[in-house]
Amino acid sequence: MALTLVMACVVYFNDRRQFSREISAQDFGAEWPWPAASKGMLQCHVVRDRMGNELPSLQIVLNGSVYALNSPAIGASGWPDSKQMMIGGEGRVATQGRDEIIRRGRAICGLPRLV
Repeated sequence: MALTLVMACVVYFNDRRQFSREISAQDFGAEWPWPAASKGMLQCHVVRDRMGNELPSLQIVLNGSVYALNSPAIGASGWPDSKQMMIGGEGRVATQGRDEIIRRGRAICGLPRLV
């Protein structure tokens, strides 16, 4: 008889605590990191790790597609990283505006912890 071990997912969604806010290129000016979209819906889902710690799982909905903004969102959902939609000058990824969007996402979640 073979014994198979399955590891539990590191995070899970707690569907009772979801928050969202529309943000736009107009709000961020030149620091808006997604040139292919003029606006997006910033979403935060409060998730817990295996130790019970609350973490902000941050996503952005751009042109109808969901992209992960931080590690809990990538790990819990498998959504593509939002960096795939970001193009800076000379092909570099523009992260300055994205960092501010992540800060705002943690704030709407009520969780200041950087993840």
